[in-house]
Amino acid sequence: MKQSKNTNYVIVAGSFDYLHIGHMELLKRAFAGSEDVLIGIMDDDYLSRKAKNFMPIRQRREELKNYLKRFHRFYRIMLLKDQYGSATTSEAMNRIIVSPETREVAEEINALREAEGLLALTIEEVPFSKDEKGQKLSSSNIRKGKIDRKGRYYLSEKLFKKSKILKIKPTAKLKKPWGPVFSKRRIENMFSKWKANEKIITVGDDSTKTFIKNGIIPQLAIVDNMVKRQKITLDQRVPFSKFDIMYKVRNEAGTVTFDLMKTLDSTLDSFEKRKQVILVKGEEDLATLGAILLAPMQSKLFYGQPDEGMVQVIVNEKLKQRAAEILRKGY
Repeated sequence: MKQSKNTNYVIVAGSFDYLHIGHMELLKRAFAGSEDVLIGIMDDDYLSRKAKNFMPIRQRREELKNYLKRFHRFYRIMLLKDQYGSATTSEAMNRIIVSPETREVAEEINALREAEGLLALTIEEVPFSKDEKGQKLSSSNIRKGKIDRKGRYYLSEKLFKKSKILKIKPTAKLKKPWGPVFSKRRIENMFSKWKANEKIITVGDDSTKTFIKNGIIPQLAIVDNMVKRQKITLDQRVPFSKFDIMYKVRNEAGTVTFDLMKTLDSTLDSFEKRKQVILVKGEEDLATLGAILLAPMQSKLFYGQPDEGMVQVIVNEKLKQRAAEILRKGY
């Protein structure tokens, strides 16, 4: 197949979800030596066939535009409804920037161009960016809550060591609610709008029982058989039979142990697959920190705020950073 000798019009495409350093390397290559860059970004309908818990197109496009300001070059953004876009029909286009994962698509595009009598695009492959463990840095792992956009793991091996117990001071900053506080009655009124298979994380016996009472079994519950630091009787306990599997872990008051974090990491790995409960021997209050740090993006987490109601947390990057800072500093 003949290839165009002109290299000034290039296309690069992707989800650009949680724009990370891997996306940035693709974009840098696209702008290198190009006068005209077409950037294809998957629309929400197309991306929903490949992923969950992604950022909406409005937010992804805005982040992309902000990053592109540094190039001071002409570009256009095109919404992609499929994997080809206009690359199979454009006569002016002559280069395509791909990752090892999307090279096959570029080859399919060239085959379709050949069938239409068009010149092949020059394919330029950019290697995967790696996370701190040497694995492929991907938006999917960011969405799962495993890593940040630079490929750093939230379950840091430097911070969480097998023999180490993190001691956390009960400061005003820590006690401040991590989201809006709802009265128990308002929460119960919200249940009618939720589906029985809603993916919920609860921390605390009272919060967990409130959900179960209203027909929603949390996807992950963290309890300690205590309410307001007082042991509860057998008949007041969370009905563990409602869950597929139970884990037991020791974690004393005012601490976050390695075992607690590893158990949270393991249960959140299979968050979508089964309903799980962690029974903490000691106290589970600070498990909220660990759950926010390790939970998938956009997860809904609920915990009790003494004498006020229940706090709803929608997990995002800012809250993960806040949790990481408290765990690192101890306050």
